[in-house]
Amino acid sequence: MAGSLQTQKRITCIESGRGVIPYGYLSPTILLLAVLSFLPIGMVVYYSVMDNVIMNQNPVFVGAANYVKILTDGVFQTALDSSSTSR
Repeated sequence: MAGSLQTQKRITCIESGRGVIPYGYLSPTILLLAVLSFLPIGMVVYYSVMDNVIMNQNPVFVGAANYVKILTDGVFQTALDSSSTSR
């Protein structure tokens, strides 16, 4: 009796779509979204810690120096002040 109840429960679970099949259908889309989301973010982080990636064949790692340079620039601070104030 217990064996037939367990078999019946397993069939009901598969018929209701709670198995792994829906995840199999969704996995290519989830993988594509992850690659198309995280790859550009990773590239931006990489570019931000390198010196002149676009122009140089062999860019040099500069770490946070790019961030220090932009945050201490007077023009950037003026632009930030202008953007943050409401009119």
